[in-house]
Amino acid sequence: LEYGRLVHELLSRLRSAADIEEKAAELAAEGFLPKEEKAALTERIKALFENPLVKEWFDPATEAVTEREILLPDGSLLRPDRVIHRENGTVIVDFKTGKMRSRDAEQVKEYARVLEEMGYRIAGAYLLYTRSGKIEKIR
Repeated sequence: LEYGRLVHELLSRLRSAADIEEKAAELAAEGFLPKEEKAALTERIKALFENPLVKEWFDPATEAVTEREILLPDGSLLRPDRVIHRENGTVIVDFKTGKMRSRDAEQVKEYARVLEEMGYRIAGAYLLYTRSGKIEKIR
């Protein structure tokens, strides 16, 4: 798999920072992650967890849904990377491995709009750029 998909796959398997090594080893054992790239990928993901907000998104005490498809009335699909359900509302996080683009924010706004229509109260919506570690608050 290419870098972006590896990052997405690893992040989608994590419940918390404590899972990074184990889940990276799973990816390697399944043949998705070349052994020579494992250390670099795990270090990059660990670096993201230095941000307290990222740690919060991966709190094992919260209910998180990853990469779950939402079927829209027109038959199209949305697939937010991580939707976290908390007492104070739902938080949406989308991971981006490339450069910042204006359409990234529009995509997250669409996720928030659809989830609100489904009855969820949106407490936050974010973009996490995994190469830089930059977080953009959309809502």
